[in-house]
Amino acid sequence: MDVAFYKLKVDWSKPNEKGRFTRERVNARECEERDFAASPREAQIYKRWIGFSLICPDLEDSDDFFIQGDASSVVTQSLEFSIQRCNATVQK
Repeated sequence: MDVAFYKLKVDWSKPNEKGRFTRERVNARECEERDFAASPREAQIYKRWIGFSLICPDLEDSDDFFIQGDASSVVTQSLEFSIQRCNATVQK
């Protein structure tokens, strides 16, 4: 199985055929407590999920990708979660 995230960006100021839409793969990894533990309450919520698989995007700290944005911006950003299963009967 292939598990990944995709960063989707739409720049509404560009014509449709000139790169308005971009899609970039981001590898997935198992979440760690540091991904959630911004406060003691968030750390407590994370610990409730021990024993389950939590999947996080493997983003760099310097990444400029923000889901929460400015309503007046012409750039829309979203994150897509993808799970793909290999089909051994199909050859490329």
